[in-house]
Amino acid sequence: IGDTIVGMHIKPVAVPVRPSFNNQKMGEANVVMAYARLPYIGGPRAIY
Repeated sequence: IGDTIVGMHIKPVAVPVRPSFNNQKMGEANVVMAYARLPYIGGPRAIY
């Protein structure tokens, strides 16, 4: 709540998500959520 995502409680790869409901607010504060996903391993970006 309030556009702050506390990193110490989230896995290393967190993807921010904006809620899809209409006003995206709780009172006067903006609502921002995040979900954790597995890291991408390999592929074209994994050039060492």
